[in-house]
Amino acid sequence: MSKECRIVRDLIPLVNDGVASQESQEFVEMHCLTCSDCRALLDELPDYNEKNMNEKWNKKLKMTWLGFIALMILIATSFSETQYQFHNFILVPLIGGLGYLILRRKVYILYIFVLISQMIIALLQQGLHSVLLYIIIYWFLLSIGIIIGACFRYALSGRDKNEV
Repeated sequence: MSKECRIVRDLIPLVNDGVASQESQEFVEMHCLTCSDCRALLDELPDYNEKNMNEKWNKKLKMTWLGFIALMILIATSFSETQYQFHNFILVPLIGGLGYLILRRKVYILYIFVLISQMIIALLQQGLHSVLLYIIIYWFLLSIGIIIGACFRYALSGRDKNEV
């Protein structure tokens, strides 16, 4: 491998990502016209696309938050029929607000999580007698949080102040 090939191989990732200078791009392109090994290396690298990378990152971040919210719902519903059940008047609306900010139109997933987690907790505690009551209470508290989250998002939406 020549010295020029080593330099080109160092520059290929920068050229592929679009951050190399114009001179470096031209140098790599000119070299790849004559060197099939370097051309193959340049062709096999995936194209860097900032939009796709941001979408992947946002999807992973959303899934992490969704897992966190599901865990919070499970913890909150486990307080049913305990001395800590009144903590849910803070936790569940907070979950609803965060859930709305993350899920927006798919906010119904929160209601499904509450239903499933309450059923799981009821089966573990072997007490199905008050499940429906707690589901209704938690759905009401979630709805309050969702409304607060929607209002918060609307207030900070960056609308033009002259529209009002």
